[in-house]
Amino acid sequence: MYIETNGQRYRCTGTPTLEGDPLRFCLPDGGPGELGDTVGLYTDDGFLLREIDVSGYARHEMAGNTLIITSQPVSVPGPEPEPAPAEMTLEEATAELVADHEYRLSLVELGLSGEGAKNGQSA
Repeated sequence: MYIETNGQRYRCTGTPTLEGDPLRFCLPDGGPGELGDTVGLYTDDGFLLREIDVSGYARHEMAGNTLIITSQPVSVPGPEPEPAPAEMTLEEATAELVADHEYRLSLVELGLSGEGAKNGQSA
């Protein structure tokens, strides 16, 4: 099989998608830079199987060796995800716990522990 558009022929393999949106044609040898208003699908001996009016479609593109004709919007990639917070090493976690423990002990020594410590009052 082959397709023909703008007077140029392109070998077509597999089963093309001929209805709906998007239309798809597997063109292993590359595809057209510009499409005409119609794309004809032919057998190898030149018999026209189907002629498709593609003038109403918004765009066409080659994705690998597949010609895609569509009116669907171009997908816009979303924002980059935020990097995950780095996990603490055992040494970092231990150091943080020791610092917190020392802080709490100093509050007890100053008499600022429990509910009074929240309000800055001594016990």
